[in-house]
Amino acid sequence: MAQPSRSRDEVLHELRVHQIELEMQNEELRRAQAELDAGRARYFDLYDQAPVGYCTIGARGRILEANLTAAMLLRAPRSLLVHMLFSQFIRKEDENIYFLHRKAFRERGEPFECDLRMVRKDGSEFWAHLAASPSLAPSAGQAQDAAEQECRVVLSDITERKQAIEKQQAILEGLIRDRTAALSKMVKDLEQNISERKRVERDLQAANQRKDEFLATLAHELRNPLAPIRTGAYILSSRHNQDPVTKPILDIIARQSTHMARIVDDLLDYSRIERGKVELRKESVDLGQVATQAMEACKPQLEADGHHLTLALPCELPALQADPVRLEQMLCNLVNNACKFTPMGGEINVSAALEGPEVVVRVRDNGMGMTPDAVAHAFDLFYQADLGMDRPRSGLGIGLTLVRQLVELHGGSAAAHSEGPGMGSEFLIRFPVLDSGQKGIPSVPVADDGPKDRPRHVLIIDDDDSVRTTSGMLLKEQNYQVTLAASGEKGIQLAKALRPVIALIDIGMPGLDGLEVAARIRAELGNAIHLVALTGYSRDIDIAKALAAGFDQYVVKTGDPRDLLSLLSRIP
Repeated sequence: MAQPSRSRDEVLHELRVHQIELEMQNEELRRAQAELDAGRARYFDLYDQAPVGYCTIGARGRILEANLTAAMLLRAPRSLLVHMLFSQFIRKEDENIYFLHRKAFRERGEPFECDLRMVRKDGSEFWAHLAASPSLAPSAGQAQDAAEQECRVVLSDITERKQAIEKQQAILEGLIRDRTAALSKMVKDLEQNISERKRVERDLQAANQRKDEFLATLAHELRNPLAPIRTGAYILSSRHNQDPVTKPILDIIARQSTHMARIVDDLLDYSRIERGKVELRKESVDLGQVATQAMEACKPQLEADGHHLTLALPCELPALQADPVRLEQMLCNLVNNACKFTPMGGEINVSAALEGPEVVVRVRDNGMGMTPDAVAHAFDLFYQADLGMDRPRSGLGIGLTLVRQLVELHGGSAAAHSEGPGMGSEFLIRFPVLDSGQKGIPSVPVADDGPKDRPRHVLIIDDDDSVRTTSGMLLKEQNYQVTLAASGEKGIQLAKALRPVIALIDIGMPGLDGLEVAARIRAELGNAIHLVALTGYSRDIDIAKALAAGFDQYVVKTGDPRDLLSLLSRIP
């Protein structure tokens, strides 16, 4: 059925409605376009006014776009920048940095950042930081394939930052230079100090060597006159031991010469201990036997001062692992010290007891006593308590120092006690005992048979007439056949001609010294003769040289004459 035709009014009404709808749509499009244009304007305003420069660089390295900030940084109009090579604005020395990063970007599309120096259009330079990344959309008028090679470069002026870094680096380098100079000066000063210290050490070693040589020479020079005095006093005492006039005088001579010899020995002993040159010859010893020998050695001093000595040693004391000679020396030094500081007719008591793992020896007197300060310094080298003008000093202040050093070498200790002035003093030395499973080995005394029935021939070679004469007289008194020689050459001649059993030879002789004499006699007579060094030198090095030269024994001149006689009696 046919549709009824619409009226003209209806058609016109419909057209007006469509027109209104189109006008409304156009208005919406115009508003959208206006908003788009406004947004684009805002974007380009932000793009241009950004605090950093933006450049779009094409595949061939030419600038395709640049914002206003980039143009201001490069000081060139944007119209001039477009299509220029970006590398034209890079300083020649830094081009390689840029090209290396560009190559990696083209090959792998990797973003890159770098710092380099750029040159503006006016020729001025600035430090720039480049941050490049792939372009997200093609630039206007660019083909899509070209856009794939584009990159967006963010360009920042970092001149001030670089200058601050360079300034800090300059400051740091200055500090490093200053510190390096200071360290160099310190090293130089240290090297000078080390050199100076080494020089001082060499000087001290040389001074110590000179001191040792001086002490050795001093001992030799003192022992040479002391030896004939002691020997002569011994000879006269043996002849006039009942004479009421001469015996006291001879006793004084013997006692004082022994005292002088002990001072010399103490000086040398301290020097040896200080340098660590003392070698202890330890063995299992009976304290009672050693103490008895020590008290016998101190007897002349005790009798001269009128002191009463009490020796109290229990029989059950364990054996000590000690050097018997040094042990006797320690006991003698303590008793002699008590004699010095105890008024005439005093009481001196020597006792010993086992206290835990130690044997403690006490030497007590009823003498002058000590102040607390004197107790604290009693074992110090050269220390002398203030005794007042009415109390004469005695000794050098070495004896007690030697006691402490020797007992410490034995693994023990030394101490002093006193209740105060006028209350007497007590000195203690402590020795560790042998292990409980280790028994003491009793010492076997060597019998002193005296001279043999048949007189034995002894040759004495010494350039000192006093020593030579008194030694000869001493041996003749003991029924020895004696021949004297005043020089090394003469001694060698007599030894070859007479072939004595024993030769006593001085070391320090002019011309041929005793070492050369001994070596030549030993080469001539072999073991048919017993060579004994009788000398004033007693250093370890002197003893070693003597034994190396062929000597069998080594005797110090100022020793007790009876020790020499005992030694000769034991020679087969």
